[in-house]
Amino acid sequence: MDIDYIDSGVWNIAATSRSVICPVVRSPVNTTEIDVDGCNAANTSTTCTVWVFNYNGDFQAAQTFTESGGASGRSWDHKVGFAQGLLTTYSYVSTLCALPASRQGIIYGATAIHL
Repeated sequence: MDIDYIDSGVWNIAATSRSVICPVVRSPVNTTEIDVDGCNAANTSTTCTVWVFNYNGDFQAAQTFTESGGASGRSWDHKVGFAQGLLTTYSYVSTLCALPASRQGIIYGATAIHL
């Protein structure tokens, strides 16, 4: 298996980039922001897309972002905001992240920011 689950999160042990998906547990939380935390080694990046679906599974919105480790590597905290009212009690939210190869990036988690 190319994806390794460690105490603090998940990383990719393959020689090439791999994607992981993380559900965001939030119901019945009233929120407009999703917080994604991770870490990248120097000169690597992680690209994530936060997806929102309604209770029927119909697509509603998505936002994509990229975080990098810069020249020396760093941890990061990325907040993704959605329009007020888009995320209802019955919305589903998932975060899909493409992790760099060879344990060079970690996703710590994705969570809803409580209003």
